[in-house]
Amino acid sequence: MHPKPVEQPMSRPQSVLPESEVPVDMNLIEFEA
Repeated sequence: MHPKPVEQPMSRPQSVLPESEVPVDMNLIEFEA
């Protein structure tokens, strides 16, 4: 029962992490350029 609730929250952050990482990567590239 624990693994089930943990998988659900993990799936949500995973979708938000990639989105937040994309803008951060773009900013880093701009600074480097």
